[in-house]
Amino acid sequence: MKFSKRNIPPIEIALFIILIIQFCLIAFCNLTMLDSTLDCDNSQLYRHVIEMWRNKTLLIPNWLYSTTLEYDCVALFAVPIYGITKNIFLACGLSNIILTAIFIASVFFLFSGQKLVYPLLSANLIIVPYSISMLGYFNMMFFSGTWYNIKVLLPILLIGVFLSMERQDKTKTQKRWDLLFTLLYIFLLALNCISSGSYVVLCGLIPVFVVYFGYKFFKWEKLSRDAVIISAISVICIVVGIILNARWGGTRTEGMELCNFFLLLNNISSTFFGLFELFGGTTTSYDLMVLSYEGIVVLSRIVLVLALLICGVIAVARCIKQKADLRTLLLISVFVWNYFILNVVYTKAGSETTEFRYHLMGAIPLICVTCIILLDGISKLNVIQQGILYTAGCAVLVFLSGTGFYTVLTYEDPATDLKELTEYCSSLDVDHAYMYQSSYASDICRILDLETQYIPLVHDGTTSIANYYNYYYDAPPQPLNSIVIVNNKEGEFEETFTIPRYRLKKFAEVGNWWLYNFDL
Repeated sequence: MKFSKRNIPPIEIALFIILIIQFCLIAFCNLTMLDSTLDCDNSQLYRHVIEMWRNKTLLIPNWLYSTTLEYDCVALFAVPIYGITKNIFLACGLSNIILTAIFIASVFFLFSGQKLVYPLLSANLIIVPYSISMLGYFNMMFFSGTWYNIKVLLPILLIGVFLSMERQDKTKTQKRWDLLFTLLYIFLLALNCISSGSYVVLCGLIPVFVVYFGYKFFKWEKLSRDAVIISAISVICIVVGIILNARWGGTRTEGMELCNFFLLLNNISSTFFGLFELFGGTTTSYDLMVLSYEGIVVLSRIVLVLALLICGVIAVARCIKQKADLRTLLLISVFVWNYFILNVVYTKAGSETTEFRYHLMGAIPLICVTCIILLDGISKLNVIQQGILYTAGCAVLVFLSGTGFYTVLTYEDPATDLKELTEYCSSLDVDHAYMYQSSYASDICRILDLETQYIPLVHDGTTSIANYYNYYYDAPPQPLNSIVIVNNKEGEFEETFTIPRYRLKKFAEVGNWWLYNFDL
């Protein structure tokens, strides 16, 4: 039956409208808010994009790479767009919009052959901005630096590619789309391994390969030639990519450590609650009222995560009983494997629970599994029951999305004082502005004022830097045509103070920031 003659169910129309609205809101946020949501991580990344274009190379000489080479994120499209627009925030905003569109299209590819309600609901739940912060869900996936968009997309694409090989009697159009997404998978896999090393392979792709080939073995089904070819190409991309990554910069993946036995129980607890933190289902407040707006929002996220976990358990039970389809089996395997890895590897660092963004690798497939479980169950009910549950489900989705975007759109600019500071410093026309004990602020200033070099200065009188040119790391300051900036809120400073080898003299104030000249 052709799509034009198909009677479209009301639920599909409703979910399509919600999806379009959410996509437009994500586009609006990316086009208008990147300069008002600056933090040290995204500021470093934006400056990296600029320097890649200025140097006309993806591998910048004398660059101090921190965690990845940063190709598999917003930089993918932002570098060429910046070359055209010369506006870093517009370039990154447009890149994020493109990456979001690709992600949504890939979810539809994952559910090829299924009713449209499955990818529509899954895509809607995935693009909800559950939390916004430097390491929050929204920033990692569809906003700011989108550091995890491509990483999470790779297992989704690989599952879609394997499933496409299982379908018979495909039209020429379907074959073309399958080929397009297969090529997309190969390209992004190679890019990711070069940029981020073995992380995605270890935590996201291994379970897909093992479960797919295990499924074929125990079912004693013949492997298709295409599956073997794709697997061989994947291995080549992985090996070559990891070798190049190690040669060009390396990542932190090789530094993963098994959790100490004495910390294991705490690590398991942190991993569990980290999943709630990822979706905004935790609070550090001691007086948050349950029936307040903020309390209801947090509670809704808690219920969402519980629903995801319950559906995950149901999916695992179906797999054990051999009642799950291949799509569910592959998706839940990514969540189970990644969750296991996070329990046995020590990941508690900058968070109260765990480095919760690592949950994204399994959480996105878990959302898809939850949609499968829920929609399969609803399909067994009568029409009236289905209508009631679909209406309730849309209301919940609108609430989750609405509260999420409200939080994003009312997010207060954390760098207002730094914008005032950089505007003043740019008028001084100095070469270097050394920010004493303020590495976070210097990262942001470096993207607000592209002409002045804002470099952190530590207490021993040397510079310190991350994700920037390595000749600014552990080096002495250059006093000529340079100033030193201190945050008077973070220490007791006087009209003059000294650092090793230099005496500094105050000459101006910009808010809480005091500016000093080198007293030569």
